Amino acid sequence: MGYQHAGAQVYLLNYHLIYHLIWCPKRRRAILVGKTRTRLEQIIRETAKKMHVEVIDLAVKLDHLHLFISAYPQLPVHKIVK
Repeated sequence: MGYQHAGAQVYLLNYHLIYHLIWCPKRRRAILVGKTRTRLEQIIRETAKKMHVEVIDLAVKLDHLHLFISAYPQLPVHKIVK
């Protein structure tokens, strides 16, 4: 959140950044199926909720995943990825 000063008043501004993150398993093996896929989606959504990050879209393919998220700029993207 940023602040904008106008005379004696301070306005609180909300900003969100949209990230498109892509992950691939080692050697891009086709292992993201069945229970692995279900558990991966569950972990991502739980972690995002704890970090106050909104999952806009999550697409899990056989050998990679796409994650679109919205987050505050104060939360560095490297911490989200970690």
